[in-house]
Formats: sequence, C-alpha cells, structure tokens
Amino acid sequence: MRLASDEAVFAVLSILDEGYDPDAPEYAPGWRLMETEAESDQLTGRDVGGLHEDILMLDPSQREGSDLFGP
Repeated sequence: MRLASDEAVFAVLSILDEGYDPDAPEYAPGWRLMETEAESDQLTGRDVGGLHEDILMLDPSQREGSDLFGP
C-alpha cells in the first residue's frame, strides 16, 4: 500500500512539474505553480518546480524513493 501511494504522489507531482497533463488534448490548458510573499500573497515571480524530486528527499525510509525505481 505504501509503495502504491508513493507512486501515485510521485506521478501527480511529476504532472504538476510538467505544467500540463500529457494525456490531455493539445488544446487543454496548462498551469504554473508560483511562489507568493508570506505576508501579502503577492507573486514573487519565481516558479515552484522540482516537486517530484523534493518528495524523494522526504522519504522517511532514507532510501530517497529507490523503491519507486528499483533497488
């Protein structure tokens, strides 16, 4: 169950990082995740990316997601 949930989270974050759904039609909209100022919610102009990579660093098993990619 844990592996399945890890794979699902990794897949969702990978799609978010891409900025579009590769399975969607060409005319479907994309998206961007942008950083905001803590106090004002104003955009800083910096994109938030690499989420799928960051989740591997948070792996409590300290294997950095190696279960997702084999031993």
